[in-house]
Amino acid sequence: MVIAMAFYASRVCLAGTLLACISCAPKVESTTSKVECRSPRSDNKTTIHAWKFEAVRKAIVEVVPREGDGVRMQDVVQEIGSHMPEDDLSELGDLKWFIQTVRLEMEVRGELVRETRAGETYFLCTAEKPEEQ
Repeated sequence: MVIAMAFYASRVCLAGTLLACISCAPKVESTTSKVECRSPRSDNKTTIHAWKFEAVRKAIVEVVPREGDGVRMQDVVQEIGSHMPEDDLSELGDLKWFIQTVRLEMEVRGELVRETRAGETYFLCTAEKPEEQ
């Protein structure tokens, strides 16, 4: 009987700890808008929060040139962190994954143009640069 009560008490304590952890995690409202991201070469689609899409898209537009030879995406990935607010970076998650996801949707929209030269892929941006606030 004592063993059973100790086991029950430990489970209640563990459940309380988990609830405390869950309650202090950042909350995402169910009404948060989302963006469906497509791929230009397949029917694959994924949905991400609109604020994440817009933050990464804005950074890509700032980094990728509109003319010239373009830029390699690996160079964009290295530079993009400096074009995003620290708060966004800390809440975003896997930055490289989000860059890839947003980049593919931008290609579908015609906002990025992909060109392959000598085995390297380069990108030019056709989207308008956001106005400074």
